[in-house]
This record gives sequence, C-alpha cells and structure tokens, in this order.
Amino acid sequence: NRVVELIKLSDYENIYEVDVFEKEFHGLFSKNKAEARRYQNWLDRRLRILDESGAQATDGVLFRQLSGYNNLLYEIRYPHSKANPRVIYCILSEEGALILLAASKEKSATDITAAADRAFDRLKILEE
Repeated sequence: NRVVELIKLSDYENIYEVDVFEKEFHGLFSKNKAEARRYQNWLDRRLRILDESGAQATDGVLFRQLSGYNNLLYEIRYPHSKANPRVIYCILSEEGALILLAASKEKSATDITAAADRAFDRLKILEE
C-alpha cells in the first residue's frame, strides 16, 4: 500500500495537498509553459478564495460538491477554458481546512470520475 503524505501549502492558512498533487497538476500542462503558468495562476486565485471562505465558497459553478463519495469530495472548475482543468479536494472541518487530492483535464465525463476515484482512494489512505 502506498503511503500518502500531507503537505501544508506555505502561501495559505488552511490548504494542504497530497504529496503527488503538484506533480499531477503540473503534468497536465507539461507541454506548454505559458499554459502551465496561466493555469497555476488560476489555481492560486481559486485557492485564495477557498482559504478565506472554506465551505462557503461552494457555489455550484466554480466550486461544487461531487455527488457520491460520501459527500466528501468537491471540485474546482474552470468551465469554458481550453484545457478545462478540474481539481478535486475535500474540506476537513468547519474551520475550512482542505486538502487538494487530484487534478485532471475534463475531456469526457469519465476523466472526472477517474480523478474523483483517485482522490477518494487517496483520502481513504490518509484516514488510515
């Protein structure tokens, strides 16, 4: 069984990531540095909102809860963008601490299901 480690993001008060998240997210854009920078900036803006608002940021459009998965998983969406990235996360507590669990580009519905399944597996490993 793989061990998943949590890393606290230094730029935020309440945001953590699993140790494979950053590599997974950057791997989505590895062929284009400008695109990678643009989507990193997008993610940073969204994380600032989540860091300040926690669960209250869930608006059903940019931040929405995924059905299934015991109501534990949420996604950050960038609809109408060329790459259509999704970042799957969970909210740990009322205080708003959250963990970035998985990243994917949505080219088909199965892409998000696969990312959510990966995220859920990583969350289960963390809970052990």
